[in-house]
Amino acid sequence: MDEYILVHFTADDLKLAEGILSDLLESGVVACGMIQPEVISHFRWKGNIEKTKECVIIMKTKKEFYQIIESYIVESHTYSIPEVIAIPIVKGYKKYLEWIDQETS
Repeated sequence: MDEYILVHFTADDLKLAEGILSDLLESGVVACGMIQPEVISHFRWKGNIEKTKECVIIMKTKKEFYQIIESYIVESHTYSIPEVIAIPIVKGYKKYLEWIDQETS
């Protein structure tokens, strides 16, 4: 089961988020993704507490594709240090996980 992951990243622009997700879907390294178009993020940056509006993107894939996904997000992103994290899927509906297998190459 440890082969499946959620990849989570944020972006400050909906078009950027849609573009990255679309490119990763087209390349076959993610099976699907969701975009939450507006959240308010609070964070520390260079000694200050900041607050900004962002999009949250969550994608379903397999662990073997993480490095490709991370590299693409980092090179395409406007942030100097974009948030890109993988979360293991520890349990899941068997047919859904099989679908992830079928849709990723």
